[in-house]
Amino acid sequence: MAWLGTDITARRAAAREAAAARRNLALLNEAGARIGNSLDLETTARQLLDVVVPGFCDLATVDLYQGLLAGDETPPGLADGSAELRRVAFSSAVSDAPFHGTGEQIEVGSVHHYPFNSPCADALRTARPRTVPAEDGGLVQSTLAVPMVAQDTVVGLVQFARTKGSEPFGDRDRDLAVELAARAAVCIDNARLYRREHERALILQRSLLPPGDPEASGLDIACRYLPGNAATGRPSEVGGDWFDVIELPGHRTALVVGDVMGRGLRAAVAMGELRTAVRTLAQLDLEPAEVLSQLDEIARGLGAPAGPPRPSAPAGSSRPPAPPAAP
Repeated sequence: MAWLGTDITARRAAAREAAAARRNLALLNEAGARIGNSLDLETTARQLLDVVVPGFCDLATVDLYQGLLAGDETPPGLADGSAELRRVAFSSAVSDAPFHGTGEQIEVGSVHHYPFNSPCADALRTARPRTVPAEDGGLVQSTLAVPMVAQDTVVGLVQFARTKGSEPFGDRDRDLAVELAARAAVCIDNARLYRREHERALILQRSLLPPGDPEASGLDIACRYLPGNAATGRPSEVGGDWFDVIELPGHRTALVVGDVMGRGLRAAVAMGELRTAVRTLAQLDLEPAEVLSQLDEIARGLGAPAGPPRPSAPAGSSRPPAPPAAP
């Protein structure tokens, strides 16, 4: 009787590696499709957790620097990891399973900070992932603390955890966690910058509108400014709409309503320039049609280059181009 034995250990290991690589690639593709579809910070953080739980881990949390959320460019403690963070998202595939991590349980929306010598604070300081030791008798057996880095700036921390019975995180898992955190960090930073510009444009726009109900002698004026999508309950897109009340000589009053095309900070700035021009022209005691004509010229010049282009000379001509005609 003859026997033939074949060692398939390496073959099985290669098959497991290939399956893990396909699974990780599918997870990255899903992350690219689902993360970053919103300019809301909390929504983007939840999108990340929707991708990784339970496909990559059993529990996960996202913490963002509170100072950055408030609009500070460099909040105190940002470099050494001691700045306050706000927990913006938490997800668990295990029913009623809390995620303690290091220290006491942190609820979503709470502002906190990690102890200076903790792995999470070290990950924030060094911008490198760290392994968080499991608590004795706890449900979690393996945790990765991964900093969220965008444009060389750490904006927060995401923790991926696996419970007992799941496979502990390996080197391939660590690399995947860093890639997922980096993708989410870019989207969160974009959302943060958008929110900052939106708030600045809103402040500028409100500062240019008449405060409260404008007053003019001999007139009762009532007004209401309602952003276009305020009825949806979502943050409005700041535009260039404005109104003004200008008292003129001779007991007259000019009522002005304007709309600058576009949205955001540029539209608000253009609105301010046009509002100033309207007030200046109105004080010259011009007719409304002439004010609008002059304002039209000013509006055309807002997006024009510094000087008018000089016409080129005809082909084969040695004569220099003629100067532009006077307006």
